[in-house]
Amino acid sequence: MHVAVILGGTSSERNVSLASGTAIAKALKQSGHDVILLDPAFGKNQKLQPFTQVGVTPPEQTELDRLPAEQGKALFDLVELILSKKIDIVFNALHGGIGENGIIQSIFEAAKINYTGSGVMASALAMNKVTSKYIFQSCNVPTPPFLFFKKSTEWAAVHKAIVSTFQFPIVIKPNEEGSTVGLSIVKGEKDLGAAWEKAIHYGHVLVEKYIAGRELTVAVLGVQALPVIEIIPEGGFYDYEHKYTKGKTNYVCPADITTAISDNAKSFAVKAFQGLGCEAYARVDFRLSENNELYCLEVNTLPGMTETSLVPKAAKADGMEFEQLVERIIQSSFKNSI
Repeated sequence: MHVAVILGGTSSERNVSLASGTAIAKALKQSGHDVILLDPAFGKNQKLQPFTQVGVTPPEQTELDRLPAEQGKALFDLVELILSKKIDIVFNALHGGIGENGIIQSIFEAAKINYTGSGVMASALAMNKVTSKYIFQSCNVPTPPFLFFKKSTEWAAVHKAIVSTFQFPIVIKPNEEGSTVGLSIVKGEKDLGAAWEKAIHYGHVLVEKYIAGRELTVAVLGVQALPVIEIIPEGGFYDYEHKYTKGKTNYVCPADITTAISDNAKSFAVKAFQGLGCEAYARVDFRLSENNELYCLEVNTLPGMTETSLVPKAAKADGMEFEQLVERIIQSSFKNSI
């Protein structure tokens, strides 16, 4: 099969995408597929950058701005390249931004290009955290109490709403970013302003109650929930550095939780996945409170896909090697065909 792996891009999760795409391409080649790698940031003039490591912080905007392609034109150049090479399917290994929010999916559908993962609507809904939370509520999937603010909201109004609604600690994060980019756990009122400025750098803002307890995640493959993983970061905060620095986080799979909690987490994960209309695969993140109550945080429609990422860990615990997982994703994605 002729497969194009798209990776990199221009979002704050560019480096994570380079890691995922490199691992996916390697697995596809080992399975006998004919593979090319394409980076939308370079349009027609492809320049594959050798991947080294994700790093402890996301790339600065100035670094992203140095990438050569004009974003809109680059996408159409990418489509021309894919069509000219008679690709059977595109494996979308982009993370965040236009690669995950439904834009590139809509362009592929218009061009009748097969691609992996969720479709236009599910991608857009899942990327928008506040919209996702409304859908979780409609599906009876518990989620932490929250407030949403447009980037343009006056600080005085934001401050008043937060302090009158929540007790500290709280979580402040961009509404449409991943990999904890721009996220802060705010322990007191004196830290609110800095956390707000950090979040609005990326757009609109979601504020939610911090759920003390444990971090769990559930991968969904097709309609099947894979074994629950517990994430135990060194220092208690699973931020960008802890996600992508070897040795900074411990993972327990299957998680050391009761069968009842595991079953509930899997059930909620599938409900959230189906409620958003997701396809092929996704990862659903939870907090487990000190009272053993589950709270769904978000659904990631294009989760990390290195051999040591969370979805591959869950698949391996279920008896599936990385190459098999990648193949399953491809086979279950052909229903996106126009």
